[in-house]
Amino acid sequence: MIVKIKKITILGLAAREKESLKTLRDMGIMHIKHVQKAESADIEDIKNKIDILFKAIIVMEARNTKVEKTPCDSALDMAKHVQALMERKAYLQDQLQTTIKEIARIEMLGDFSPIDIDLLKEKNINIKLYRCSKKELSLIDNNIPYEVILKKGSQVVIFTVSKSEISLPFEEIELPLIGLNELKEKTKSLKSKIDSIEKELNALAAFEKCMKKELLVYQEKLEFNEVRSGMGKEEQISYLQGYCPTNNVVTIKDALSKMGWAILIEDPGDEEDVPTLIKNPKWLRIIEPVFEFMSTVPGYREYDISLWFLISLSLFFAMLIGDGGYGAIFLFSTFLMRRKFRKAPAAPFTLFYVFSIGTIIWGALTGVWFGAEIIAGLPVFKDLIIPKLSGFAGDQNFVMQLCFTIGIIHITIAHLINIVSIINSIKALAQVGWICIMWSLYFLVGNLILGKEMPGFTKYLLIAGILLAAAFANPKKNFILSFILGLVDLPLNIISSFGDIVSYIRLFAVGYASLAVAMSFNGMAANLGWGSLVGIVGSTFVLFIGHGLNIVLGLMAVVVHGVRLNMLEFSGHLGMTWSGYKFNPFKSKTEKLKV
Repeated sequence: MIVKIKKITILGLAAREKESLKTLRDMGIMHIKHVQKAESADIEDIKNKIDILFKAIIVMEARNTKVEKTPCDSALDMAKHVQALMERKAYLQDQLQTTIKEIARIEMLGDFSPIDIDLLKEKNINIKLYRCSKKELSLIDNNIPYEVILKKGSQVVIFTVSKSEISLPFEEIELPLIGLNELKEKTKSLKSKIDSIEKELNALAAFEKCMKKELLVYQEKLEFNEVRSGMGKEEQISYLQGYCPTNNVVTIKDALSKMGWAILIEDPGDEEDVPTLIKNPKWLRIIEPVFEFMSTVPGYREYDISLWFLISLSLFFAMLIGDGGYGAIFLFSTFLMRRKFRKAPAAPFTLFYVFSIGTIIWGALTGVWFGAEIIAGLPVFKDLIIPKLSGFAGDQNFVMQLCFTIGIIHITIAHLINIVSIINSIKALAQVGWICIMWSLYFLVGNLILGKEMPGFTKYLLIAGILLAAAFANPKKNFILSFILGLVDLPLNIISSFGDIVSYIRLFAVGYASLAVAMSFNGMAANLGWGSLVGIVGSTFVLFIGHGLNIVLGLMAVVVHGVRLNMLEFSGHLGMTWSGYKFNPFKSKTEKLKV
């Protein structure tokens, strides 16, 4: 349920704004809307410190070193030290890569002292290196002595020695400034320094939790300073605006009135961008991780579809995975993961329990267990199968019809929700019209795809729907004008709605494809045989890889198809754009982490 929100404007003496903001923060029930741009030197300084801490924490988390939690006087100083070490390490790694490349470049020359080359230059003896092809050697003047020092395919490397300045028309190789052995020693030294930094970073990982706590402290300081800087100022008066749940307005009013602040309470304007606060019973909150994963929030004036999303996604999950054996794996895996991560939020695990049990039930009804028909024929399992749903001997047209039926019911619910929300408006008749249109399209889909005969009333249902949808979509005083305007977009919307119903066939297609893949890998394993050790190992490997891949593809299908049917088809008929943003109250957050 989307909680009703009030817009709050608070005015008071600027001299007491800090004290009042602390009181407001302690209550933690108001979402702040900045009156002016929040900027100051303090804010920039805090942002810089947060950036340092955040980067240091990322480095520490990557260490994954088992260390005891350790208190520290200044986590920020530790973070700065980590930053300095990482910068030093990056510099050394760059030097190491440069040195390694130089070794690779000059290794062909063997070890020599560049000082000796410099001494030869002082005596007017010039040494140069060149790279050329074997054929190009004939171009060298006979008076110029040279020596081939490396042959690689058709390419050769030569060096020339001359008392005069010479230049050959080949690619010249720059002479090294440091000898090979010296470069190798430098490489060892650089690696040693990098290893030393790594050890120090591993030791500093003990302060990771301190840094996280310090990060929260600075994030809270940042929010407080941004709220204070974002307040409006008029001489001795400061004021701020925000949003508060209707049932908490009295709490704010009583607390700030005692401090001498004036409060204006009003309903948000129709065009105002209001944050969305959703509150549902605990059992329904298990679907929230899905919305968080997708980073989607309904607009304040839209709908909370948590209940319908949970019901439909659970069904879609079961049908898309389509295998009771996989459901059993999910159930057991969820149980093990929950035991391992006891302190983690319960919602994702509970949600996967629901998905797993739903998949097991669907697998039992269809007789699909790891894609093995032999399991479906066992005494207990075969009694649970609904013959027309059977994955091996069922009626595919019946299953497709079932998918279309699920789709039309899903979409009808969306229009019924619209009707309930505008029940006192004549626009509700347009939604009734759309229900008529959708059901007539449902019968049409059955006829075109499955060859089913349409009921005789289908055309009358379609005509009635078109008339209602066109006439009452945007009612005006001029009824004829309203009707004409309503007809403009109707043809394209009807075509789109036809596609929406057909889209639900993906539940059948993906589930059937999953079964086909499972059966194929089972067949491959059977061909390898179980009569020898090699056959057993090979068959087990094929089954493990094949079914593992199928499970991954199934989970991807849930995200791509199952979520899509809710976020596009269902939400589209609700008129939702998912353009909202989360209600984020101004409150203390440092208690979230205890070191």
